[in-house]
Amino acid sequence: MTTNQLVGLALIVMGLIDFIIVPKMMDSAWKKTKRPPSWSESLNMVVRIIGVVFIFFGLSYYFYGQME
Repeated sequence: MTTNQLVGLALIVMGLIDFIIVPKMMDSAWKKTKRPPSWSESLNMVVRIIGVVFIFFGLSYYFYGQME
């Protein structure tokens, strides 16, 4: 396994955590305050977009590492 593949796997894992786990954690934290802030939905969307970008770059690094 090359260095690019390891970096790719790390970025994919970070992207999956950012896409799935972080928005759920933020939602559960805001439910405790009884009233989520007005910008909570847009922040969730931005976090998920960043997760997709991490996954994209992770896949790029992973497949680039396979070509070497």
